[in-house]
Amino acid sequence: MTRVGPGLQVEETVQDGSSPDWPAVEALLARLAETRAVFPTTNASSNWISSYEPGRRLMLESGDRSRWIRVDHVQACWSTFERLGRIRRLDVLEPGRASTFVMALFAQVSGVRQVEKDEPYLVLPQAKNGRRTPAARSRSLAR
Repeated sequence: MTRVGPGLQVEETVQDGSSPDWPAVEALLARLAETRAVFPTTNASSNWISSYEPGRRLMLESGDRSRWIRVDHVQACWSTFERLGRIRRLDVLEPGRASTFVMALFAQVSGVRQVEKDEPYLVLPQAKNGRRTPAARSRSLAR
C-alpha cells in the first residue's frame, strides 16, 4: 500500500516486474509530437507538442501561447518521481517551471495512477511486496 494524502491509500501492483520508466516517457513524447494529440493540463484544456527534438527540447503549444521545454528538465522531474514514488505538482516545479505539463505528461504513462485528494497526486506502481519494482529502485540508487 502507498499512502497518498491524509487517510487515503492506493494499492497498485505490478505482476511482471515491469515498471513505467524514462524510455516510456520518451516514447510518449515522440508519439504526442508525431500525432499532435491534444491533452489537458490544469492551466489549459487544449495543449499539444508541435515540435520535439529528442534529448534536447520540445515546443508546447496552448491556444495562442507556446514555449520551449528542455527534455533534461522533464527527465529530472521523472527522476524525482522515481525517487519519491509519488508526486504532486509542487514536487516537480523545478527545474523548468513546467509542472502542469509534467503532471499531465506523466499521467499518460502506462502504469502511472492519478489519485485525487486535497490535490492530485501521481503514483508509481508498487511491486507485490509493497516496494517499488527492482528496476525503479536501482535507477534511484544509481543517482
